Amino acid sequence: MKSPFRAIEEVLRIEINVGFEEIEKQTEVLEKYDIYPNGYGWEGVVSQILEKVEPDLLSHLDFDSEGDCFLANADSKESYDRFLEVLNPIFTDIKVFEEYVQELDVESMDF
Repeated sequence: MKSPFRAIEEVLRIEINVGFEEIEKQTEVLEKYDIYPNGYGWEGVVSQILEKVEPDLLSHLDFDSEGDCFLANADSKESYDRFLEVLNPIFTDIKVFEEYVQELDVESMDF
C-alpha cells in the first residue's frame, strides 16, 4: 500500500490530504470507530499513536492541521525522517493500522 504521507522535505512538513485515494482504506477504518476523518481527526490519530510508540518525537513536531488537511512541521531533518520511519509501516499495513485505531481514546479527540 502506498504511504498516505506526502512529505515536503524542503520545509520539513508532513501532510495527509484528507479525501485522497491513498488514504481511502485508512479513512474507512476511522469511520468504523466513529473518528471523523478530517485534518483534526487525523491529528488526533497521529498524536495518540506517537504517544504510544515514540512519545519523545511529539516534542519535535508542531501540528498545524486544518479541516481538510493534516499538517505537521518537524523541527529537524532527523525528526522528519523519524516521523516517516515510525508511522509509514503502521499506516501502510491496514491491519496494523486498525489495531492501533481500536486502542485510541476517541473521546479526547477534537474534530
